[in-house]
Amino acid sequence: MRYAALIVALLTLSVGVAPALAVSGVGDTPVAPTPGQSASLDDTPGVVGSTVLQTDGGNETPRTTITIDLRANTSARWTITTRQSLDGEDEREAFRDLVAEFEAGGAGVDADVATFRNYARQAENYTGRQMAIERVDPTGSIDETGETGILNLTFTWTNFAERTESDRLRVRDAFLRAEGESWFPRLTGDQRLVIHGPDDFNTYTTPSAARQQGNTVIFDSGQELDPETVYATFQPEPPAPPSLVEQLLGMLGSPVALGAILLVAVVGAVAFVRYRRDDSPPPAGSESSATDAETESAQPTDAAAGAGAAAAGTDESADAEGDTADEEDEIDLELLSDEERVEHLLEQNGGRMKQASIVKETGWSDAKVSQLLSAMAEEDRINKLRLGRENLISLPDEDDPV
Repeated sequence: MRYAALIVALLTLSVGVAPALAVSGVGDTPVAPTPGQSASLDDTPGVVGSTVLQTDGGNETPRTTITIDLRANTSARWTITTRQSLDGEDEREAFRDLVAEFEAGGAGVDADVATFRNYARQAENYTGRQMAIERVDPTGSIDETGETGILNLTFTWTNFAERTESDRLRVRDAFLRAEGESWFPRLTGDQRLVIHGPDDFNTYTTPSAARQQGNTVIFDSGQELDPETVYATFQPEPPAPPSLVEQLLGMLGSPVALGAILLVAVVGAVAFVRYRRDDSPPPAGSESSATDAETESAQPTDAAAGAGAAAAGTDESADAEGDTADEEDEIDLELLSDEERVEHLLEQNGGRMKQASIVKETGWSDAKVSQLLSAMAEEDRINKLRLGRENLISLPDEDDPV
């Protein structure tokens, strides 16, 4: 089936003014609603992720995942992922054009970001915490099957979580407005909400309607989100028990005391060995015979010396070859994390690679590489530079290309 439109509103909410994107043909430019036309994309107030997709044969709803990655400093990195089925090369080409426009800040990105800034202001008024929407990063790709187009809108929401007693992080009040009502009251039938706790945090509480996987809380499609219910609470992991060395240091009071005890033990051991050596009886036999025996045993024949030298050379050569093999096998890619593997690839390629080359080298999907690089860029582990339709990825210590 050939669709007549591929532009998707990544995220729209009908509370207040929400963006709407619609086109009339493949590859057309998205247009804003005309005067008098409702900006809402759903008749139900407060529904997140409603979409408009005009086609010749009806509407097809994309699948939307809203992922919230909490940080220990109470900020949250939001990623809203929308997947759209693609049928044929014409639709794939149209989607590639959309991705280029989307990543350049078009295709409704500004409107979507403005919507979230509006919610951040409402949450700020309710919570009393200063909030902002920062570091917006729109990305898109086609999956490895070529049948699904993926759009990701990623941004940081500062002071999103509430810090409570014992440094716990609670997710709830940022979803509320001054009236105590939620601007996000429910999930539609094609949406999922995923909340990840920070690294080194455990899940402390979750509502009965949610699923828990490690320090991740998942709300499936079609759920009502009660404003009186805490979405999730995370607490820091307890500190690891002290090691044996740390326990010894604690008992001794200071590293200096431990060093003094070790020094005394070493000196005592050396003195004992020297005493035993000096107190040992002389070897049997006369001094001259012992000397002759030592001389005979210490001087090998010329042939033996030559054989020994040849063996030593062989051993040294084998050791050198072994060292080279060890160096080549030193890095086991299976033991590296995804981020470390990307950094390893960049180091092997002079510190710079195109994003498409990273996809080819790793064998990962475009979507996985795109999301991974966005997260690494946020942590300043890499730099991303847009060159035409290509993303140039480089290590932070590499100079920007001219």
